[in-house]
Amino acid sequence: MFGSNVSYEELAVNFKGELFDPREWASLIQRSGAKWAILTSKFHDGFCLWPSNYSAHWNSTVIGAKRDLLGEFMGAMQAAGLRSGFYYSLLEHTHPLYRDKSCVDEFVQNHLHPQFKEVVSRYVPSFIYLDGEWEFPEPVWRFRELLAWLYNESPCRDEVIINDRCGADTRGKHGDVFCSEIGMERDRETKQGFSHKWIEDRPLADWSWNRALKIEDYLSERDMIHVLVETVANGGNLHIAVSPSPDGLIPYIQQERLLQLGDWLRVNGEAIYASQRRSVTSEGAPAPTHYPYLDQNMHWAVRTETPLVHYTAKETTVYVICMAWPKQELVLEQVIPTSETTIHLLGYEPPLEWSQDEAGRLRIQVPYLTVDEVPCHAAYVFRITKAR
Repeated sequence: MFGSNVSYEELAVNFKGELFDPREWASLIQRSGAKWAILTSKFHDGFCLWPSNYSAHWNSTVIGAKRDLLGEFMGAMQAAGLRSGFYYSLLEHTHPLYRDKSCVDEFVQNHLHPQFKEVVSRYVPSFIYLDGEWEFPEPVWRFRELLAWLYNESPCRDEVIINDRCGADTRGKHGDVFCSEIGMERDRETKQGFSHKWIEDRPLADWSWNRALKIEDYLSERDMIHVLVETVANGGNLHIAVSPSPDGLIPYIQQERLLQLGDWLRVNGEAIYASQRRSVTSEGAPAPTHYPYLDQNMHWAVRTETPLVHYTAKETTVYVICMAWPKQELVLEQVIPTSETTIHLLGYEPPLEWSQDEAGRLRIQVPYLTVDEVPCHAAYVFRITKAR
């Protein structure tokens, strides 16, 4: 970010992406443990990262990088065996038809609809993240028409999903997946009651590249993993935003965070991927964390504690994810073992001893491990089989 005194045109000229290597990006995404990723195809300034016929003089193939950045990204993701998609803003502050609100119907008919069909048909996304919908309700955008085309005629109709931003009146009501945008804490009670698919949107530091960021602005390894665990335990998926610099390089601290997440998932991924939410999602004494969120008034706040234990499950297997090392014994009130129950610490082979006390609590004997034997950092997963 450069401040309000720099024009979009100046930024676009300097957005050269000379270090952008989509294969390296795809490799990094794969190593992070992510199963899909999206690229911002067009933000609120209307600048397109593909050669759009509807923004012929305002896109990355004629200004700055002079490359089809979206196409290169989607191709590299496909080659790596990963699903991909793009972010797409409905509004465009720079478009003359949009600036004149009396012409918004013409903007929708002659620009938004054909451009949306163009980018979808060209790149066949698995996921489309819509945004910039809040200035008009859905009937003004006429997005039902686009959805009818998307789900019935488009080349990605059999797989594509969208979020809930099709108009000012659609968030949390319509869409294949709801996007909270760092609102899980603000909407915790609502989110825990959701049967609908939802995503927690969370930047590692800022939504876009910001040269003024300090190390304190970044989520730490621990806090990033805690966000993942809390999101999945509450039934959601995590969307982590990274912010490349104008030369196309993902900052090294962000690369490191993604690799740390991948290291953790290699040990504990079975507690995350395709897991289910339990009726009780957490318990235990507070553990330290650093959880930035937007409060009810959309102001930044920070939660500094989280329950020690968070749960996920698969059929009769319960995963106990501890947000700090549980010391000598882990006592659980929300898991009922059976005579066939076995317990393992993921990443540590020997089974663990356990018992059930008179109050019905499950008591797990935590092994004494050296630093070299501890299987991961930040959060530790106990697999409990044949339990409920």
